[in-house]
Amino acid sequence: MANTTGGSPAASAPKKPAGTTTTSNDVENEIAQLRADVASLTDTIKSFGAATARDLQDRAYGKRDEISDQLRAKEEEIKERVRENPMQALGIAAGVGFLVGVIWRS
Repeated sequence: MANTTGGSPAASAPKKPAGTTTTSNDVENEIAQLRADVASLTDTIKSFGAATARDLQDRAYGKRDEISDQLRAKEEEIKERVRENPMQALGIAAGVGFLVGVIWRS
């Protein structure tokens, strides 16, 4: 004898009174309800995805601004060092240029 008290979908479906049959109208109504449920789930998932995307976008923009600020600070620091030691900066630039030229010829 089969156990019908478990968690199967058939056990949770509404039961028809004994002696009644399922009509095509009943099936159509159930299909319409399933479509509505799927549409509702789709909207919920879409909303969740959009909220997550906005959160990630905001975090990315925050990081971009943070990195941009750090780069500006480093740029100012380098400019200040060049102003303090222009000959050293010129020597470094010439050395880097020479190395790039040697590597480029190879």
